[in-house]
Amino acid sequence: ARFHGNSSNYGLYRRAEPQPPASLRSAALGLPGFRVPTLPLPTRPELRQRGGAMDGKRKTSADGVDRRTPEERLRDVQKIFHIFPRWTREGPWSPVAYVYIAIILSGLAYAAPSSLATFPSTPAATWEHARLASSALALYMLGVLAYMFKTTGWYPIVSYTMQSWTYVTLRHVCRALGLDLFGEFLLFPAIVTATVTVTLWWTLIAPTIWYFIKEPEKRRGFVRFNSSPFLLNVHLINAPLMVSDYLMSPRPLVEFDLWIGLCLGMAYLIFYLTVLDPMGLHFYIVFTPRTALCVVSYTMVLCVYWCVWRWWPFV
Repeated sequence: ARFHGNSSNYGLYRRAEPQPPASLRSAALGLPGFRVPTLPLPTRPELRQRGGAMDGKRKTSADGVDRRTPEERLRDVQKIFHIFPRWTREGPWSPVAYVYIAIILSGLAYAAPSSLATFPSTPAATWEHARLASSALALYMLGVLAYMFKTTGWYPIVSYTMQSWTYVTLRHVCRALGLDLFGEFLLFPAIVTATVTVTLWWTLIAPTIWYFIKEPEKRRGFVRFNSSPFLLNVHLINAPLMVSDYLMSPRPLVEFDLWIGLCLGMAYLIFYLTVLDPMGLHFYIVFTPRTALCVVSYTMVLCVYWCVWRWWPFV
């Protein structure tokens, strides 16, 4: 059998050559230059199944649902981050990262009593038709989450972006169900995470990923990915959805809002550094703890939190 392709995969790609009819074979005997025709073989195995397809890298059904196993999905996501230098993904933490995180946590613990005392005892007044509007927006945002779980799986929910989307969703759900006091607890986390997500993604994270992707085709693929409807929802439309939530029941931000926002932000940072980073899920490579320069990125986020709290709703 004639073989086309990589010799290391000979056993995988080997295929019997099609034979011409017996009369043609016997007529061709002894003719110089006669060659049994062969079919071109693909460079990658491809399996077609009823209702779906598999190309050896990604399994999808006819309705576009991802059929990969959780392990396959994790490996595929991990490969995305191999574009970053290895020293940002592997190796021990810088001692500066430990010290700086400990200082921030100590400051939050010290400020807890005074911050908790400023929590509003009554929810803010709501617009007359706010519950109806929030019901419609909550259904829309829950629909986006359902789409994510159906087509991609659960793992994007652990990203800061989807945490932000969830906070805004819960704000609208709480208003729709009349749970306004619990919604007050989530006011600043929803505001600041949506602001940080939209600002940092378009000004720092997306340009950084695009820069480290060297192949033109992969760069074009990232642009297509970044402009998909789902990504535009969670990285851009998230902001006006958050603003509409605030305008339905506006109130001045108090010390508690900044404190709870920083507590949840630090909780997510610790989760990211101790769970996602060791798993190879480097969603936010600029926050790598393996360099003393992490102080710059951590301080920048703290400043953004403070600025949003100080100047909202004028930011």
